[in-house]
Amino acid sequence: ALAYVRQRSDLFWTGGVNFRSSSFKRYDFNAVSTDIAVDNIPTEESTSEIVAELGLALEGERVKDSTNHYGLRVSLGTPLWRHVTNTSYPGMTFDNRQGWDANVEGRYSWALTSFAHIGLWGRYSFSHRSDQRIGYVESSSGASRTAELPASNLRTTTIGVELLWKL
Repeated sequence: ALAYVRQRSDLFWTGGVNFRSSSFKRYDFNAVSTDIAVDNIPTEESTSEIVAELGLALEGERVKDSTNHYGLRVSLGTPLWRHVTNTSYPGMTFDNRQGWDANVEGRYSWALTSFAHIGLWGRYSFSHRSDQRIGYVESSSGASRTAELPASNLRTTTIGVELLWKL
């Protein structure tokens, strides 16, 4: 949820928190070195996180009695809480909060009636998360091991159609 605080007629400061959750499976691993043993067992990774965001938004004033409406928002964020599990390391949780997000979003709409608009919107997001290593003792052999969640970059592009109204 984001809050908007008016700076001037069409310019706003934005801030708030977002909750995100995702899960994916990896298949068909390839070793980067012949010294590394690879088993091609599918691995599932699940991530949940709460991210704090601050930014600026430029918004058209009105929908009602307006021929068009526009919006542009840029923001930066950082994780406040993170919970990552991976089936390669059962019972272990990665919780490293180091990283950042950058987002840009735009929209434009045209009047259908005096109180309703149809429009297009798009968003580009980039997220970087740092790596994390956790030491553990293997239960079967008693050997010391290290579980690693590698650094990651995630880019997403979203587009859509929207209906806006103000009665």
